[in-house]
Amino acid sequence: MAQNVALGNWQTQLPYDNATSVALSKNYLYGASEYAVFSYHLEDGSIKKYTKSEGLSDVGISTIAYDTTTSTLIIAYANSNIDILRNGKVTNLPYLLKANVIGNKQVNKIFTSNGIAWLATGFGIVELRLEKQEIGDTYYFSDGINNFKVNDIWANEDNIFAASEQGLYRGSRDISVNLVNFQNWELSENKGIPVSAIQTISGRENQIFASSGNIIYQLDEDQWTPYYSVPASKVMSLYMGNNRLIASQENTISLIPNNGTPENI
Repeated sequence: MAQNVALGNWQTQLPYDNATSVALSKNYLYGASEYAVFSYHLEDGSIKKYTKSEGLSDVGISTIAYDTTTSTLIIAYANSNIDILRNGKVTNLPYLLKANVIGNKQVNKIFTSNGIAWLATGFGIVELRLEKQEIGDTYYFSDGINNFKVNDIWANEDNIFAASEQGLYRGSRDISVNLVNFQNWELSENKGIPVSAIQTISGRENQIFASSGNIIYQLDEDQWTPYYSVPASKVMSLYMGNNRLIASQENTISLIPNNGTPENI
């Protein structure tokens, strides 16, 4: 599509049609592609674009998330650089990018709650304190030789759940428990869910779901039970809404209501 650009001026032309992550605030829906973040105002329909030439610090966006407590959008890049967007202003937080960590530092998923963002990375979990814009605790996931990847993360008032390449781990949020010591993380072994790659985890209040391959499991007290098998390929992400679970795959989305028949779109 032709656009009018003044002679001697340059205009950014990047591919924006492959959305990789979304986040929702009270007034905006945010979407991210590899090269840009878009905000869509839920009432007036206005759209704003953020790119490296328009405020962002980097390219290669891996994931985004929104924290309602601090009204902050967290933007993570494949190289582990991090931006935060608050009140229309972008601030760069390069702490993880510059950190001397052995292994993959890419941020795979982000979970936020009450001003804290937990970053699921290639070596474990990093806590980001949004109000002060600083790194908190870092939790290294290690098999005794190498650090291993955390694919996704979810937390409630009692526990932090980590979907990792070597199984599902749970860490107590009791102040007496030191989660920096990896020995204090509990592997969900012999509890109904495979001790293998867990791709995703999500929940709402006491409903918690995780996936391995194309099977979604639900936590029932201290045991995991198969909840739903999605068609074909593995689950890429999970989101627990008010009345249904949403599972995304490479080429389809499964809508799984609390009561009723699942639907694939």
